[in-house]
Amino acid sequence: MRNVLILILSLGLAASASAASAECLPATARADLEATLLARFRASRLSVDQLEHHALTRLGLGGPISPASTATDDERRIALAARIAASLTRAAVVPATIESDLAAISVDRTLPGLPKQIYRHAATTMTEAYSEVERVRRQILVATSTTEKARLSNLRVRVVGDVRAAAQARAMALLYLSAPLDIGAVVGEFWNNHFNTSATKVAFAVVDYQRALRANVCGSFREILGTSAHHPAMSIYLDNAKSKIGAINENYGRELMELHTLGDDKLQYYDHEDIRSVARALTGWGVSFDSVAANTWTPAFRFYQSSHDPAALDLFGHAPRGLPLHLAAAPVDRRGVPTPEAVSRGEQVLDYLAQHPATRRNICIKLAVRLIGVAPAGLVSDCASASVWGTTGDLGAIYRYLLTTPEMWGANAPDAAQSYQAKVKNPIELLVSAHRTARLARASILDVAFINNSARAISQLGIDVAMVAPPTGYADDGRWRSPGSLLRWTPDLFANLDPSGLAWVTPTGTLRGAALERAIGDRISQAISAPDLDAALTTLATELTVGMLGLPADHRASAAALKGALLLPDKTRATSAPARARSFAATTLASRQFLRK
Repeated sequence: MRNVLILILSLGLAASASAASAECLPATARADLEATLLARFRASRLSVDQLEHHALTRLGLGGPISPASTATDDERRIALAARIAASLTRAAVVPATIESDLAAISVDRTLPGLPKQIYRHAATTMTEAYSEVERVRRQILVATSTTEKARLSNLRVRVVGDVRAAAQARAMALLYLSAPLDIGAVVGEFWNNHFNTSATKVAFAVVDYQRALRANVCGSFREILGTSAHHPAMSIYLDNAKSKIGAINENYGRELMELHTLGDDKLQYYDHEDIRSVARALTGWGVSFDSVAANTWTPAFRFYQSSHDPAALDLFGHAPRGLPLHLAAAPVDRRGVPTPEAVSRGEQVLDYLAQHPATRRNICIKLAVRLIGVAPAGLVSDCASASVWGTTGDLGAIYRYLLTTPEMWGANAPDAAQSYQAKVKNPIELLVSAHRTARLARASILDVAFINNSARAISQLGIDVAMVAPPTGYADDGRWRSPGSLLRWTPDLFANLDPSGLAWVTPTGTLRGAALERAIGDRISQAISAPDLDAALTTLATELTVGMLGLPADHRASAAALKGALLLPDKTRATSAPARARSFAATTLASRQFLRK
């Protein structure tokens, strides 16, 4: 294996990085994908409603299932397979309508020295964001009075705050505005969290970083790894931009192996000296801020030759399970300064890490847990194999493999681990799915107060969107499992919930507003007069769960909770929604069934 690994590197793996498909689902593979999905659906023990709900919560951020129609169950299965294929086809593209919507997230203000619109950076470039901050910084440098310096310093704090808030607003809005079944939004958020950076430290670069990662979700792992490694957001966030010969910074080298690739925090495939050696190979990988026009600067990757450590390096061979890599000494000019070609030494390290067996397993496990909820050894082994992973990590092939496993759709043996309702939603998924289930109007998402309140609620629940400080990002599971965390979610969930769009789709028509309230009231009166109150309320709750919230019938709340929701509705919060409809929605969305996906 050692000789094979070195041979692969000697053949120039970097040159083949672009060979992976840039499409998550090539046209030639679509029919096979749909046929395989349909076979899984037919073999599944899940109902059609459950299958669709599962797809919406795992391959999107939730939403109502299809309203009752005349379609047969198998026609719905066929339609769901086609819907998944269509979503995978466009996974790397953020719809133009969403980008135009993002530009509308703004609020006008009057404050001397500051632009009029807050959140304008949600739709601007990294050059525009950086230049706005840099102009104020340069004004501070030439200010002649203490008063003026203080004024400009306060101004700079406000401008940086605007840029940071815009990064958070964009990340939030992208999730809310995504389609209910949107594989691109899911894997885009996965990679953004996997290669985490924080707007707290690199405010001007985070929006561009989000765009860059999303554009590469359908390439190869080697490509998306390189996108992250070269981007100013990562270079500054993990301090590689200031690492140079004689002053090595190990932060990025460490996280590159421990988090981004090998996933090895027990030093099995590298040792402490390898961390330093990888950092040495990446010295000179920095960021330039070239002037492109008057008072305008463009942040970009640049290799600074004179900062590079040119020494020959032997890496990984001393670790317990290490696979050796030799980097020849960098070529230097007659002054002893490395030539531009020396940048390839860092690229060789990325090549090595991108196709390492441990990296393959780490990425397959993390993606399997994110999409399926479980990562059985056999599934991970198949995912990491040459037939799926390829040589550079064909992300489209990996997604297609995971989406068609029996484990994903409950089509496996009865004693095997099941995916349906196997995970607890994280705070982001919980809030977005709750608002969608309550039929939040699209226009409401573009409201500044709504974005702020959503970000604040999610922060209280443990995730600072776009500003997660640790390189690890936020947990995909684990901390969200505890009962204490579940109970904490409820008040935050409803602090910003607007169920005014609720409607009950019945066989005779759609009921809204006062008509909805009267219909529920009439049914409650009938239930009270019925011989079995609990059974009558359960029947009503099932109809409302399916017809009003678009959830599978088994997602209704407990009988005790239903009595409180329907017989004693919460009227303490005035909304335009009928009290009983709102109370039922709140109770159902706070149920443990809804908290799971």
